[in-house]
Amino acid sequence: MEGRPVGPSPGQEPGEVSEPSLRKEALLASLTTHSLGRKLFLFEELDSTNACARTLADSGIEEGTVVIAEYQTSGRGRQGRIWMSERGKNLLLSIVFRPPPEAPMWQLPFLLSEGAARGVEHVIGTRVHTKWPNDLVLNGRKCAGILVEQSASEGAATAIAGIGINVNQSAFPEELAITATSLKIASGRSVDRLQLFQTVLASIESLYEAMIRGSGEILMKEWKQRCVTFGRKITIEHGNERLEGVALGLNEEGGLIVDLPGGPRTVYAGDVTITETR
Repeated sequence: MEGRPVGPSPGQEPGEVSEPSLRKEALLASLTTHSLGRKLFLFEELDSTNACARTLADSGIEEGTVVIAEYQTSGRGRQGRIWMSERGKNLLLSIVFRPPPEAPMWQLPFLLSEGAARGVEHVIGTRVHTKWPNDLVLNGRKCAGILVEQSASEGAATAIAGIGINVNQSAFPEELAITATSLKIASGRSVDRLQLFQTVLASIESLYEAMIRGSGEILMKEWKQRCVTFGRKITIEHGNERLEGVALGLNEEGGLIVDLPGGPRTVYAGDVTITETR
């Protein structure tokens, strides 16, 4: 874990680190959660919020700890991809979860994307859709991604949930310009990242508590209503394998059931591209 924590405002002392627009005191004051974010680490620059959160979790940090970075030098997306983000424009965070043994952990990525979608909708007032497995979509383009990394030691599970939301970024690299968007582009205005942080964390905590109580099927129903993948022709790439078929729905563990030329098959990971629009 390599990072530079937030320092004093520029101009106070020579050589001091300038403070980014997100401030720890304001982030903490905005929270309405019981536990999520009450332990908070804010960095101006970090290699990866997930890597930092994993290090903290391995040292015994409490559940609900949140790591935020204004910029990541080695941010990770699914399948080892680099997460590209402009400095100080977006919301990049990771959350430490320590669910009880009986918790249906397969639901966690879905509740995270549902919670993030609710938070975004609350802030910009625009319907947000999901795309299997855990992307958020605005106007047909990806605005957020989620990466969940799970581990277990002596029967105790730990999950590090990384969430990256394109907030006020107004331009993307050429290879992403057709498929990516931001809340600013979609809404036509700059978005308050502090308000977004507060609403996203509150929504996620509410859904996480519901999952722990055994009410996860309700959130899964809501996630499915948002999903733009079902009933579409898609391609799925995972490693060296590429599949083409029609997305039918989810199985009982969140796997995507795909109708392939040789018959239905369930996949649990992969990069999905929708090749036929409604």
